[in-house]
Amino acid sequence: MRDEELRRRIGAVAEHGERVVSPPDPAVLYRRARRRVARLTAVGVLVAGALLAGGLLARAGLPGDDRFPAVTVPPSPPSTAAPPTTAPPTTSASTTTQPQAAPARFPVAPPMIGDAETSVPMAQLVTPSSGWALTRTRLAWTGDGARGWRTITPRQIPAGRIRGAFFLDQRTGWVVASAKARETGPLVRLAVYRTTDAGATWRWYSLGALDLGKDDAAGGYEGGFGVLAMPSFVDPRNGWVSVQTSSTRYEGHHFLFRTSDGGATWTRLPQPPEVQRAVLSSPTRGWAVVMGQAAATSGPGRGPAGLYTTTDAGQTWRRIGLVPPPSLRGARIELREPPTFKTPRDGFLPVEFHAGGGGSARTLAVGFYVTADGGATWTPRYVPLAAEDERYGQVPLAAGGQGSLLALVGHEARKVLTSRDGGHAWTPAATGLEGRYPAVRGLAFADHRTGWAVAGRGVSLENSCVPPTRRCDSDGALLVTTTGATTWSDATPAG
Repeated sequence: MRDEELRRRIGAVAEHGERVVSPPDPAVLYRRARRRVARLTAVGVLVAGALLAGGLLARAGLPGDDRFPAVTVPPSPPSTAAPPTTAPPTTSASTTTQPQAAPARFPVAPPMIGDAETSVPMAQLVTPSSGWALTRTRLAWTGDGARGWRTITPRQIPAGRIRGAFFLDQRTGWVVASAKARETGPLVRLAVYRTTDAGATWRWYSLGALDLGKDDAAGGYEGGFGVLAMPSFVDPRNGWVSVQTSSTRYEGHHFLFRTSDGGATWTRLPQPPEVQRAVLSSPTRGWAVVMGQAAATSGPGRGPAGLYTTTDAGQTWRRIGLVPPPSLRGARIELREPPTFKTPRDGFLPVEFHAGGGGSARTLAVGFYVTADGGATWTPRYVPLAAEDERYGQVPLAAGGQGSLLALVGHEARKVLTSRDGGHAWTPAATGLEGRYPAVRGLAFADHRTGWAVAGRGVSLENSCVPPTRRCDSDGALLVTTTGATTWSDATPAG
């Protein structure tokens, strides 16, 4: 070794210590390298996981995202048992022991169904001052009597894919949506979104995939939906969703699902044929309507059109016999929606009494079958229509609070019939609606003064707006009254 290099090394040792000039042991270097590689690998895994989770969250928030697992529901369920529908949680609602359900909350008016292609196809009056309305572009909520609206549409879906909604109170609600804005084909995939914070956030669950067999969805329920879903909840955990689809062959398909865990899992139920709508009055007691002429006899199992009830959460059904009052003997009883229960025992079933036999059909009387014992017995309460008010078609009826019953009758709903004693006595009054809207499709009241109505298109040129004018709006509207239906204002949400 040269003297210059020797002197340099000796100087370095004197200044910094021997470790500067002495290389470390190779075994030490190997252990240090293994520890460094392990640390870098762990950091890489954490970074990759964070990026993946962030990507999934971003994808979930994209409008129009189809997060619908293809869960096929058998077209024909057994009549005695219902197979569970697979959903994201692995525990079936039909086998899991649930805590005691909260008591039913009354009164809550059921959602109103309008025309699919009008400005307000659906709406629900939840309290006298609050409720929701579905428009073409958003699901809107009001808490100030429909003076102002805020958007509560689940961010995962556009409003055009919403097929039904229900709010139990001002914070807890459910929305049913399909995978497409316009359903076609034999497979219809549905999902349920639930909120517990007044629509600020929503949680997604699968309702399942409806297999229509050799049939296919027509791409429009009454011209726009293809699928109509009608949720009904009696408390935050127990609820139903009745689903009906249209088809290119004009054949309806009907499905009924039940949840006992707030919508996390769903079970398809056996049902009477062609159920249009089903509601719960307790966690185990429910009601369903098959549209058409109601049967005058009752019996077990499936049968013709009429009112059906279940006491075992939808596993078996019994048809309720409804007999016309003596003064209307021979009239046909027409049902269009299930009963509304204002308490667990007090219910009101809207009905129309039509003239039987040949010739043009006429609506002779309108009213309700009322019960004060939870549906064990039903008594007719009705009002005969004046000759100028008789017509064929739906008559909007609603049950308010404290025994108040209301019906909108006459051409373009020009008259309101009101009862304040449960249907014994009726008082007529003008509504001011004649000439403003072709038809009123739905009616709901929170009390005897405060109500909502959904206006839609007429059923013929005679009672449609041709051409439309500012006075006669054929595009539909949400109407609000605080005077017991004697005056109305247009409260349609913008958009």
